[in-house]
Amino acid sequence: MYDLYLDIDGVLLRKDGKPARHLDEFLEFAVNNFHCYWLTTHCKGSISPVLKRLHNKVSPITYQLIHKIKPTNWQTWKTEAINFNHGFFWLDDGIFLTEEEVLIKNHAANNFIKVNAEFRDDLLYTLNDLKHFVNFANIHA
Repeated sequence: MYDLYLDIDGVLLRKDGKPARHLDEFLEFAVNNFHCYWLTTHCKGSISPVLKRLHNKVSPITYQLIHKIKPTNWQTWKTEAINFNHGFFWLDDGIFLTEEEVLIKNHAANNFIKVNAEFRDDLLYTLNDLKHFVNFANIHA
């Protein structure tokens, strides 16, 4: 099972703080098909800030699902928390040049998926891509 690193702002939540369209469906699939980790400024070792950030902003179903996502710990660059020895995808609305360079150095540039919650169905398109990947991986396992 691959790892899936998730950002919050701009990916799961729009700029206005409302959930991205298709969030419930996306997270249900994610936690059932990946080892999910928070890779967000709201999580540096503890999911308490994540729970606070998402409280009353997401559906009760989604709020239960987010408890299944594990915390990461990093100091300066989010790439510090990525396990490059294991297959992964990283969903974020944007990364720094230094983080992109780390991905390239580790032959993982294609593991980054840019998601923009402001686009109406971007999370749905990402969900469909991940479903295709999981189906392909299961067929070839």
